[in-house]
Amino acid sequence: MAEHHPTHDETSDAPCPFATVLSSDDLTRLVLRAGGLCACASFSQLSQGLRAVAKDCADEWADLSPCCTSDACGGALQNPSYMVEVAEGLLVSSCCAAGGQVGKLHLVSTDDDRCQLVRTLWPRLPRAAHFSSPRGVALDESGEWIYVVDRDTNRVLKMSYAGTTGLDVFQLIRTRQRGGGRRRRPVDEPLPLACPQGLCAHDGTIFVADRDNHRVLVLASQPNAAEAGASSMLSDVLTQTAAIGGSPGDEPGQLYCPMGLAVLETEGALVVCDSMNSRLQLFGLAPPHALIRLFGTEGGAPGQFRGPFGVCVSRSSSAGGALLHVAEAAGARLQTLTTEGVPLQVLPLPGCSFPFGVCATASRVVVSDFHGGLHVLASRRAGRAGARERSHGDRGACCTRTVEGDDCLGGGVV
Repeated sequence: MAEHHPTHDETSDAPCPFATVLSSDDLTRLVLRAGGLCACASFSQLSQGLRAVAKDCADEWADLSPCCTSDACGGALQNPSYMVEVAEGLLVSSCCAAGGQVGKLHLVSTDDDRCQLVRTLWPRLPRAAHFSSPRGVALDESGEWIYVVDRDTNRVLKMSYAGTTGLDVFQLIRTRQRGGGRRRRPVDEPLPLACPQGLCAHDGTIFVADRDNHRVLVLASQPNAAEAGASSMLSDVLTQTAAIGGSPGDEPGQLYCPMGLAVLETEGALVVCDSMNSRLQLFGLAPPHALIRLFGTEGGAPGQFRGPFGVCVSRSSSAGGALLHVAEAAGARLQTLTTEGVPLQVLPLPGCSFPFGVCATASRVVVSDFHGGLHVLASRRAGRAGARERSHGDRGACCTRTVEGDDCLGGGVV
């Protein structure tokens, strides 16, 4: 006997028990109650509630919010790269040459939620001291001298600084570690600088990110008495005392196109943006400059990096210790992390196409967009509870990429 299957007409009048007993809102309440959650009137309210909770959680950790850009500077800041704070709310920003012009250093104010050009520093330098593509800038401990590294001429200049008035005085720094011309370099003679980028000063020592030599040079500045009376451009001598890295690679302690540098005083460490390895490495400030730790891999998740070009250390802690702010050129974002590499905030920067350098003041973080001026971020709070512990896999993992020509990461020559 054939098996009988009920037709639609025979079953259409059979009520669904859930349809007659529970409405959609009743079913929502039942599911929420089973999960130990408070009942919501509807799925729409549930969605809104979850969004509110997510926003509260994000606000709990978020510390920075966009404040203003350098549009108020009238477009004077062209191709800015690295910056240094010289006084409260005052920055010196290096801007490379455009259209055959001379590179400039500008004094910029970031007070009162505004970004204003105060003036151009050293506008009448002699030809011998002209910048082509100034990159890293650093203020010495005395506050009287600013060191500037010029990428195209592979040299370091020492400029006098006297507040907002300034003086057109400078000293050419002779780097004793540089080789000369095309002559054959002796085996024991150090390599010349090759496309230097970041620069920082600490306790009389100058650190230079020697990008294309995949190392950080450690230099000591000393007066050059032999040339003291020979020229009005009194020269110091930067003598190489050590080098961090030197052979490209992704092993711990090796560097692949280092870019931005920062000093982490609390740990006596030098923070290095290991750009092509998409990570940060911390080395000791004192000899033998041993590797302390490293963190980061290539990617877009929190704690990962895409072209870390700039790094700075915040003055005040909002998470129980110093914070690191990292500008990602290829990722077009700013990331805030603990010094152990725990990500606290990932902030996309709308309108910022090529974040290059980053500098922290007492209440601001300033990001330079190589294609579009400066972006000022304001801190939302002065303090915050201690950071929660998070797990982030293997911090020693690395990623390498191929370097072709002078442009390591794309987006223009850097």
